Amino acid sequence: MNILSGPKLGDFIHSLIVPKFLYDNGYRDLNIILGEVYDNFSLGFDRAFDDLKDVVESQEYTNSFKKLEESDQIDMNLCMFRGSALLNKKPFWKVYLHTFFQNEPKVPKNYNWLTLPKVDGYSDTLIINRSHTRDTCTYTNHTHNEYEKVMKQYDRKLFICFDMEQYNNFAHKDKCEVYQPKNLLEFCTIINSGKRFLGNQSSPLAIATALNVPRTGELLYNATQLHYLNDHLYYDNCNFFVSNQ
Repeated sequence: MNILSGPKLGDFIHSLIVPKFLYDNGYRDLNIILGEVYDNFSLGFDRAFDDLKDVVESQEYTNSFKKLEESDQIDMNLCMFRGSALLNKKPFWKVYLHTFFQNEPKVPKNYNWLTLPKVDGYSDTLIINRSHTRDTCTYTNHTHNEYEKVMKQYDRKLFICFDMEQYNNFAHKDKCEVYQPKNLLEFCTIINSGKRFLGNQSSPLAIATALNVPRTGELLYNATQLHYLNDHLYYDNCNFFVSNQ
């Protein structure tokens, strides 16, 4: 089965619940195809493919991972999740299941669709990432206090990012270390290895959700940012706060 998915990065990560669920229910030979359909990857298509390759190919449900070609026959186009009636109303992963299965399947509570090893050195660490590209105008006193509240619970706090401007713009940078991972696989593995993840709604939060690591998410309360609000009904280890209350 050829499964097409695409940007943005967080959307792609969420979409992987579909091949994972298919695999868990007996489907094999799942070929995941990356394409820029309806949107673009922020750092470019080739960079996105190279970044994702090791992560996607390490999953048991992946038979192959390739770039979209004109001759490819697509059996399931996950980029069409944008047409779901549940968009902006339910968690992203639930939107995908609702869109691509005739009857929305029930999945076990605390379901994850990325599986990665843990590495030593982070088991006591709060892993942090906060994107600065879209939410710079929403950093309120409430947001500041919520980050402080979570960070105070951990002795070691590590901000991970590829773009050092994210760390430089982080209001609490004086209270945490910073690390630039070598690649996306290391980035995901560190998130998977930490005690908890803390961050705003961007691809790292999608990664934390797909791995089902304990997580606290910062959300914007508007029509396009409601997807994580009810995740606590399906997971035992997550909570969220609204940044611009």
